[in-house]
Order: sequence, then C-alpha cells, then structure tokens
Amino acid sequence: FVQLVKKCSNLVELDFSKCQRGINDQTLHQIGASCAKLKNVNLNGCSQVTDYGVEELVRCCTHLEDLNFGSCSSVTDASILSIAKCVPGLKRLCLFCCHRVTDESIVALSQSCHLLESLDVSWCFRVNASSLFNMARKCFTLRELYVEGCSHLSDLDLHNLVHVSRRLTSATIHRNLHANSPALAS
Repeated sequence: FVQLVKKCSNLVELDFSKCQRGINDQTLHQIGASCAKLKNVNLNGCSQVTDYGVEELVRCCTHLEDLNFGSCSSVTDASILSIAKCVPGLKRLCLFCCHRVTDESIVALSQSCHLLESLDVSWCFRVNASSLFNMARKCFTLRELYVEGCSHLSDLDLHNLVHVSRRLTSATIHRNLHANSPALAS
C-alpha cells in the first residue's frame, strides 16, 4: 500500500472509512509525505489512528478541506490543535464519537478555521455549549452543526446558538429527536 501511495502525488481524495486494518499512524505519515495535494480524507472508523498520525498528515497536507475522524477513538485535543494550526482552510470536520475531544479543540478551531462550514461533534461528551457559542460567533461560514447525543446541550442552548450565529438555523442544527423542539421553532 505504501508503494502505491508514493506513486499518487496528485491524489486529492482518500476514503479509508471502516478500514480496521492497515490504516495506522505510519500509513498517515506516508500519505502526508507523498500526497500533499489532498483535500478530502475520510478515516471514519479507523481505530488504529492516533494523534501522531493525524499530526503527521496535517503537517504536510495543509490544503485539506474535509476531514472525517468519526469513531477514531484515539483522536484527542492534540490532533485537533494540530489541525487548527496547520489547516486553516478546513471547511468540514467530523469528530463523531471522538470521546476524548473537549472544548479546547472547539475553541482552537474557532480561532483558526474561519472557513469552517460543517462541524460534527455528535456523541462528543466533553464538548459543551460555551465552546459551541464561541464557534458560532467566530466562524461566520458555519452552516451545519451536528450535536446528536450531546445530552448536556439543552433546547435553550440550541435556540441561543441559532441566534448567535449568522448562518445556523434550526434546520441546520442536527440533533435527532430534538431537532423539532419547540425551543428551536422561533
């Protein structure tokens, strides 16, 4: 696989979703070193990916626009801080079920990634309303926010997010059962 990646220097999109074997930090290091033109990387479910691999990838692939780390259980704030530092043009980020990600990540993204259009923090139990308010205020392009399973966010929090943001609406804040809540209706 590594030999193949080395020959694909013009690659712009990689989808490794659900690859349980073979996609690890060393793989991401090789991808970063060989594929600097990447724009979209989907690592959803790649459980062997850790902060080291993410840092290696984003250090070299600074033109990334879409990253999916859904269910990458070893991804922590260190990864997201590297993304915020190295990839300011990021437009879409999925952190679905990244349980080790906290408010620190969201604050760093809101300070650096002003082109962010979509953020999925569903089932990220350590992300709270205060950091999402900060994101909504600073990221004027944010249009979609996924917060399913974030039980600590109240309907009032979601209502206030709509009012703080320039582009978020009740239709673009996705929260499964609560998306049609009376608090979001106004």
